[in-house]
Amino acid sequence: MVWLSRFFSEFSFGLTGALLLSLLPAIASGHGLPRYGNTVGKELLCDAPWRVTTNVIPVQVGIHDAAAIPPAVIDEVKIWEVGANGGEPVIVDTRPGHIGQNTWFNTDRGKDPYFVYSEKLTAPGTETELIVQVIWKEIGIFTNTFEQHFYVRRGSLDSRGKALPSLPGWSPGDVHYHTEYTGERDSEVFNELVEFGGPINFVSWAADAVGLEWVTATDHAIYFDSDFETDWKELGEAVRNASGAALLLRGQESSSWTTDGLPDLTLHTLLYGHEHFINADEFSGMKLGTMIQELALQVGAFSYGAHPYSSLAIPVGDGPTPHLWAKWSVNDYKIAFENETDQMVGLQIWNAESTQTDVEVGGFSFPEKIDPRPLWSHEVSPGFVKQLYKGIVKWDELIMRAITQGNQAGRVPRKIFASAGSDAHGDFNYGVGFKGSFVASDGAIGIPRTYIRIGTGKPTVEGVLRALGSGAAVMTDGPLAVFGVDLDGNGAVDPAEPHIGDSALLKPSSRQTARLRIEWQSTPEFGPVEKLRVIRLRGNLALGRPESILPATNQIGPAESTIDLAVPSFSGIMEIPLARYLPDSGNWFAFRVEAYSHTGEAVDDQPREVSIQFQDSQTRTFTMDDWWGNDASYNGRPYRCLTNPIWLKVGPEVEVKPWLIQAWIGIFVLLIAGISFRRRIGPAS
Repeated sequence: MVWLSRFFSEFSFGLTGALLLSLLPAIASGHGLPRYGNTVGKELLCDAPWRVTTNVIPVQVGIHDAAAIPPAVIDEVKIWEVGANGGEPVIVDTRPGHIGQNTWFNTDRGKDPYFVYSEKLTAPGTETELIVQVIWKEIGIFTNTFEQHFYVRRGSLDSRGKALPSLPGWSPGDVHYHTEYTGERDSEVFNELVEFGGPINFVSWAADAVGLEWVTATDHAIYFDSDFETDWKELGEAVRNASGAALLLRGQESSSWTTDGLPDLTLHTLLYGHEHFINADEFSGMKLGTMIQELALQVGAFSYGAHPYSSLAIPVGDGPTPHLWAKWSVNDYKIAFENETDQMVGLQIWNAESTQTDVEVGGFSFPEKIDPRPLWSHEVSPGFVKQLYKGIVKWDELIMRAITQGNQAGRVPRKIFASAGSDAHGDFNYGVGFKGSFVASDGAIGIPRTYIRIGTGKPTVEGVLRALGSGAAVMTDGPLAVFGVDLDGNGAVDPAEPHIGDSALLKPSSRQTARLRIEWQSTPEFGPVEKLRVIRLRGNLALGRPESILPATNQIGPAESTIDLAVPSFSGIMEIPLARYLPDSGNWFAFRVEAYSHTGEAVDDQPREVSIQFQDSQTRTFTMDDWWGNDASYNGRPYRCLTNPIWLKVGPEVEVKPWLIQAWIGIFVLLIAGISFRRRIGPAS
């Protein structure tokens, strides 16, 4: 989700861009399109990741639409590290007279970015400031000077030496990210004037620097040309050939019309695993149900509903236009999760996290110099927190509703999963968007992120898709917590025992041995885990919210836990006996786990209320507890981890009577004897 489609990570318009900005009201009214192929003027991109785990910082510099007439050239690039190197630039690169031969002019020395070897990032927890200065020209005459500030921190390695909190078999990534193929195509669409994405090669480099192992390129369908299969193939080749270490996958963010008779508004969905492009965009007229049916025709394809509680409705010209998106309605959820196909497997409830309030940085012109640090207010972004909380409440309700329907029909309930993604458009360090004027926010790639269970080895395309499609996933912006069911009580969750995303039938005899086994990992960067919650979801919609079987205390664990920590911990294991929490046999239920960590000052927020329309069309109001807020201190904030559920049912114990075993043995002996006798007497004459 972007605001009027988020502009770019960082950019400068130049002479022609300034001219076109003056014509934007006419463009918005539909009177002529005096512009370059796909965006307003030329844009200079400078970017660097918000986090690294060594002293090496990749930096990208480039011009979008450099080859368009009039052509643009970069004269010089200088990069400084503030307070280091005696005030001299770390990198000076001069390339006069060079013109890009395609859409991008990249001063990236082939496929690789610049690499700054920092003198200040000497240990985890340190931070540095980079200044990137670029001098570029249009028509070889008009000179533009652009200067950009980036703050980069060196993150903590965990106890396993990993760049982010890790546990064996789990891999972090971003399920919702926009590359240059968002806004790169040449279709005649208004909002292509304002959308953008990250250069694919640098996406892989920056994601790896942050600590991500994979990223899905979910570019907007509307930017693929009429020959969309060709563009779709090009995107596939581009992600396969990316030069960085992080794995990139091809995906799609589609826009289908709502099911409530509102053609002016669309729903965004993330599509994965489909071989052929699905032409579902703002102008296609394809409704959600039709999109799901088309997806069902492709083997291995599935989707998640994107940011269900985000919406944008800004009049363009004489009224609303179909490039705006809506919140999901009761009927939309029914179409998605109560149909005969199961291609819609879940919701991306955690989207585009921004911990500080977006801050205005300019009117209708973008400043030439941006230093993001002074821009942040030290306040929570209430919109983000409420959207996430609403998404969790709706997700729980849909799970409980599906459990109710499954129990009533005597079948395994439909499983509904959740995921987290940054929805970043470029945005490697921080984001710049447009809400009537330019604003900056601290959202970036990998904030938040999704971990998937891949087993041993590195993530593969097939492994990532399999995990996302089966709900073997965990959402977080900080610590990592996972769980499973240890049925035999041997102190481990064996491969054949229930893991996150699984459903399993338990024998009544398992009551005495079955345990939930929770394991977590964090680092000083994200603070020690200091609270766990285990949520039980049953087919009882009267509950409104599911039950928490662990008290919301400042210490980990209830009294019956085998591990009861008196202080917060960066890593640990807890085992919870399930005997008292298993309902009677015959009905399905589910467990999921939440983990919380914290840095800085103590949380001190006022309770907030949110109202949710349930599937019975009744609106219910919930009070968010203080762990859903933010610190008043700039240097501190809370972090959260949410797992997908495990679905369980206690089945009847199958008792085999001794006399029944004897009877079957007798029948088997008689059959063998009959066969032997028939062979001796030969065939009948």
